[in-house]
Amino acid sequence: MIEKLIKIYSNKIILNVEQFDYDKYYYFYSNNGINNIFGIEKTISENEYHLIKSSYIEKKIYDNNAALQNIYEYLFENKKYPFKNKKVKILVIDSLYKDFKDLLLSFFEEVDLIKIDNIYVAFCLETYNNDISRFVGTLSDDLGINFKIHEGMNITNKIEGNVVRQYLGIIKQFLNANEELYTDIASCVLSNDNKLTKEYISIIDQCLIEPILKDSFVKDMILTYFKNDLNVSKTSKDLYINRNSLLNKFEQIYKETGFNLQKFTHACAIYLLILYKGN
Repeated sequence: MIEKLIKIYSNKIILNVEQFDYDKYYYFYSNNGINNIFGIEKTISENEYHLIKSSYIEKKIYDNNAALQNIYEYLFENKKYPFKNKKVKILVIDSLYKDFKDLLLSFFEEVDLIKIDNIYVAFCLETYNNDISRFVGTLSDDLGINFKIHEGMNITNKIEGNVVRQYLGIIKQFLNANEELYTDIASCVLSNDNKLTKEYISIIDQCLIEPILKDSFVKDMILTYFKNDLNVSKTSKDLYINRNSLLNKFEQIYKETGFNLQKFTHACAIYLLILYKGN
């Protein structure tokens, strides 16, 4: 189809673009190779623009900061994973307060903060058991504003951007329907909203649960742990492994998913997810 566009817009189209003039051109990704971009002069009609847009992904400037632009392209255009860290945690903040990045840097080593549909999404370099939940109420009182934080899943370069964007859409709906200041990755699994929960479980299962359950020992470990009423010592004894080895497994699962098996609600949620996969 690009050949047809060249014939139609011979004097208005530029190919293999490397420098961008967004005041003069619309830019689109062609189908002739990775990052092969062409431009169309903005003198074309609105109908022509929408016709081209229906066939090609438009390249947009979402943010003047190059790192944040890469995040937006990952989410909206399914471009490559934009973070230098192999795993990052997602926080979703239902607020218009602009200085959350400085606050979050008190809890996380690195934070990239973007805005989507009047919510802020933070991608944070995670450390194990970095408990932000107990500070949410205090921050709300100190700032004098109402906001809600959802401590979401961990993502890796194996998860595509369009899946993450779908996840964020579900979380936005969840925050709109929930009055609690703090919710986390387990809250949606245990929610009373059946439709929302079903959508959420589908995403979580695809991104997090299925990959970790490829190791058959992990499934046995979680089921044994739950059978033993979340008793670490008894579980390690039943599995014939050292208690510290079991805790290391828990930490590994937390880093991979965001589920902390030493939290009751998280353990219940991941147990239900395993049962869900069995049906």
